[in-house]
Amino acid sequence: MNNFYIKYNNLNILLKNNYLFLCYDMVNINFSLLNLIKKKTNNRIIYLNKKIFKYLNIKYSNNLYIILIDNECNKIQNTIIFIFNLLKKKPSYIINKNIIINKIPILEISKLSKKNLILEIVNYFKTKLLKLINLLKTYGKIISK
Repeated sequence: MNNFYIKYNNLNILLKNNYLFLCYDMVNINFSLLNLIKKKTNNRIIYLNKKIFKYLNIKYSNNLYIILIDNECNKIQNTIIFIFNLLKKKPSYIINKNIIINKIPILEISKLSKKNLILEIVNYFKTKLLKLINLLKTYGKIISK
């Protein structure tokens, strides 16, 4: 089985199990902190390649990690708060600067409640993942011909 089908199957499994990708640039974070986050929140931390970052409109960096968290609002909120409390420099937004969320204008983020903001982020990433899986599926059909 080639690398393409492995990634496609893994993304399908993640989407069926209601997982979400939360992106954060962890350039100055060491691995002991990542292990602490992994242990305390029971999440898997995975690394994806440039093509997937480009498709998701995320600025690529060698040290960009994707943190996998369960698609449950309270758990997401607690995980984000836990991670951001560990960081010395607090980010101003939960999402990457290059990601455009159509429903949320950046100026109105502060007016949204935490739960509504997190739900919008969950919906945004779910739609992006669905588009990515459909793209991989059509690409796989073209390759197999």
